[in-house]
Amino acid sequence: MTAPEILCGPLEVFDRTKLDDVRRAFQSVPPCLLGQAWLVESQSEFSPATVRTGWRENSLFIFAELADRDIFNRATELNQRTWEMGDVFEIFLGSGGNPH
Repeated sequence: MTAPEILCGPLEVFDRTKLDDVRRAFQSVPPCLLGQAWLVESQSEFSPATVRTGWRENSLFIFAELADRDIFNRATELNQRTWEMGDVFEIFLGSGGNPH
């Protein structure tokens, strides 16, 4: 399985409390459509996420939009296997060329 290439572009200043302002700031960054890469075929009820990344000064920003009719997860405690319990969005970051 090959990980999708996610491009990170420079961002203008934006007001993170206003969704329209955030969307405007990220619109010039190419989107990455995320799915269920661990499955041969996505589940019929699955809705993909669109992720965009950007930077400004010394900060990395990640903007994800998830489409779902019913956002829900049965987790009730820290460190539960949330990916098996409903809707979840996880981010794993690493440096280029480093497999860890």
